[in-house]
Amino acid sequence: MPDVITSLGPLHVDETGSGSPVVMWPSLFCDGTSLRPQADELARDHRVLVVDPPGHGRTPAPPARFRLEATAVALGELMDACRAPSAIIVGNAWGGMVATQLAITQPDRIVALVLMNCPFHEWADLNRLKLRMTHWLLVTLGPRRMANMIFSTMVGPETRAAAPDRYLEVQRAMRAAERAGFARCAASAMFDRPQLAPSLSFLRAPTLVLAGDRDPLYPVAEARAEAALIPGARFEIIEGTAHLSGWESPAPVNALIRAFVEALPAPARVLQAPQ
Repeated sequence: MPDVITSLGPLHVDETGSGSPVVMWPSLFCDGTSLRPQADELARDHRVLVVDPPGHGRTPAPPARFRLEATAVALGELMDACRAPSAIIVGNAWGGMVATQLAITQPDRIVALVLMNCPFHEWADLNRLKLRMTHWLLVTLGPRRMANMIFSTMVGPETRAAAPDRYLEVQRAMRAAERAGFARCAASAMFDRPQLAPSLSFLRAPTLVLAGDRDPLYPVAEARAEAALIPGARFEIIEGTAHLSGWESPAPVNALIRAFVEALPAPARVLQAPQ
């Protein structure tokens, strides 16, 4: 479908399937490729909209840095343009933060949430220092030269060794990105966002939280503690995966998402706008 114009600029969306809507937003450093296994699974009986985030894939970077709140507004605008007044939102890391922010500010838009590898807090102390260094290297070296270093922390070593072609494919968006715009979007995603954890208790949509047991960016203990703040949330650990659990281990992730979606109340599963 054509790019959707939002207050943040155009967002590229790939649409597959038909039925009640599912909207997917991937992790920082990734385009929609990283969520393709989940998109293919849910497109069997849903209308799936997969977003390329700002500065990634086929979406250009906005001219200035932006906050998470503005990104959630843009997601809502995209849903309006795509005639999806409410939807199941699937987000990985950055995408999960955008989905959570939308659920906090526009709860009626959320049928259910699937949040994978998604920190709900601002980075602090050593982690923030590491991210500052990563951003400095992005600006200095550019995304192409930084891609393998970044994805070596996002993808577990077993996956990298077992599927080298897929490992290169998931890096494609970063390797092809425009340097200044990509660094600007990375800074926005990493640093320009509020603390989400204090608002998690206000979420009311059914929520599935998935965490990789080898995720160096978001350890399981932290993920479990923050997921417990969401009323009624289901928490699952994906063994042998790091920060891209749905891409690294699609079969168990898809099975968990499928069971979660099929357990939703029937009206939620069929809600969609007339075409």
